[in-house]
Amino acid sequence: MARRRGPRGVARIDPETGDRIALVAVGAQPLVLAEALGAIWVTNTGASSVSRIDPDRNRVVATVEVGAGPTAIASNDRAVYVVSRDTNTVSRIDPDSNRVVATILVPAEPTAAGQGPGGIWVASATAKQVSLIDTRTNRVAATLDVPDPPLTILGTPTAVWVASLAGDSVVRIELD
Repeated sequence: MARRRGPRGVARIDPETGDRIALVAVGAQPLVLAEALGAIWVTNTGASSVSRIDPDRNRVVATVEVGAGPTAIASNDRAVYVVSRDTNTVSRIDPDSNRVVATILVPAEPTAAGQGPGGIWVASATAKQVSLIDTRTNRVAATLDVPDPPLTILGTPTAVWVASLAGDSVVRIELD
C-alpha cells in the first residue's frame, strides 16, 4: 500500500483561487483548528501540544505542552482553553506568555468545548455530562447531565447547545 509522503502541516488556502499559499509545519497529528486572540491555534494530538500560528507570517510562534490527546479548543477575550481527552483536563493558556496557567479536571472523555453563558462549557462523552468552567476561578462551577453522550457544543450569549450523534439529539441549556 502506498503512503503519502512529503511535507505535512496546516495548509493556508487562498479562498478565491483554491491554491495553497502556505504550509505551516506543526506537531504530530494536527486535529482541530481555531481562530482566537489574533492567532490560529492547532491541536497536535500525537504530540500532546497546541501550536500557535501567526497568520500574518504563516509560521508557528509558540508550541505549548498540554494534556494527552488534545481534541478541542475554546477561547474568551483573555485565554485559550484546550481540552485533552486522554487526561480529562482543560488547559488554560495565557496568550501573553504562551504558557499553561491552569489545568482543570473535568468528567470523563471530554470531546468539545465552547464559550457560553457563565464561562467555558465542556462536553464529556463517557460521563454524558457538560461542565461549566468559571473562568475567574479556573474551577468547574457546575456539571449537568445530558441524555446522550455529547459530541459537540456551541455557546451563544443566552444558551449552550449540545449535540449527540448517538442519541440523534440536540439539547439547549439556559442559565437562570
